[in-house]
Amino acid sequence: MVTKRIVPAVWGILSACLIASAQDGGGALQRKLDNPVRLTKRDTPLSLVFAALSAQSGVKFDVSPDTYRFLPYGQDTRLDVNLPGQSLRDTLTKMLPSEGLSWDVRDDVVRIAPTEPLYRIARRATFEEITRLGLLLTSKLKDTETKDIAETLAAATGEKNWKVILPPDWEEKQVRQLQEQFAKAPTGLSASWLDAGCGRELTWRLDGDRIVILSRKDQILRQLERRVSLEYKDAPLMTVLLDLAKLARVKLVPEPGVMNYLPPAVRNHFKFVMSDASIDQALKVITGSTGLEFPVSEEGIAVRRAADIPLGALEDRGTAPGAAPGVFIQTVIPTSAGRELRVFFVPMDMSPELQAAMESERERIMEELKKHYLTPDGQPKKDDAPPAFRQN
Repeated sequence: MVTKRIVPAVWGILSACLIASAQDGGGALQRKLDNPVRLTKRDTPLSLVFAALSAQSGVKFDVSPDTYRFLPYGQDTRLDVNLPGQSLRDTLTKMLPSEGLSWDVRDDVVRIAPTEPLYRIARRATFEEITRLGLLLTSKLKDTETKDIAETLAAATGEKNWKVILPPDWEEKQVRQLQEQFAKAPTGLSASWLDAGCGRELTWRLDGDRIVILSRKDQILRQLERRVSLEYKDAPLMTVLLDLAKLARVKLVPEPGVMNYLPPAVRNHFKFVMSDASIDQALKVITGSTGLEFPVSEEGIAVRRAADIPLGALEDRGTAPGAAPGVFIQTVIPTSAGRELRVFFVPMDMSPELQAAMESERERIMEELKKHYLTPDGQPKKDDAPPAFRQN
């Protein structure tokens, strides 16, 4: 049996709807998961609970950093447990029934991580949100004939105060279509029903007592707001982009051959440092230093040349959806530790006088480039590659 309690500034929590991987090569881990475990702990940190389970069962646990990042009390999360001797597999399933966590088997390790609905909150959840998310992940629907999402969830979870928030620009026709989708969605766990009712173009997230229905594109934009600190000294650019997409939990969709437009030094030996910046900001900086663009759609983040997007006025670049970010200005500041601090600016960060000066300088550089790469009648010269792009 598992219990939890609230203590000052510390919350006893560790439970979730679990999704287990059933394969681990030779099956040794699966046999360990079938072994019984007995454990009694009170007000014990989450990591120590898993350490005790590991010592008793021989199973290695890996609690992902995101688990602590999304739980209300992070690494201060504590747990009261009283495990009478069931298999570790059943113990995990019953110990984590209501708090938005999941487990799977990867490389002979049992990995603990947030569920997708917990990830979609895109910030540290509150106590109320974890409780409500647990209800959604564990309660089964009783009836969907009402077509009212909030009433259906109330009947399934026993929680009466659900609110459903739809996109503010929706018309009545769109509301009716959504209700029909939910009425036809297969019954099961409440969270699965919400997934099925949203279909392929929409998704949902929890916000307090509200179920917010939004487009997948808008959800991706929310996830790109995650703040990260990164340092790459000599890495393939694609590795950097894949890491950013992984941190945002979105799919990266490069156009075929897009990396071939970059010089080898940029493509294969990329240097990139950011501290406490959003993933969206990181992508904009990469745009400024590579000429690549990262438009967002329901499918994920595309990777294409920014040259494919018409440039607007200098002060408008990077402000309108789908617009090219325009000019990025980089300055390098040496630090006392002998390292370099690279700071990036966009025109909208500058005063009108500085913007005008930068535009004048940009036009001067463009004229110089024309002399080098264009003939007097405006035709490309035979050797039209900039020196930095030439390959011996």
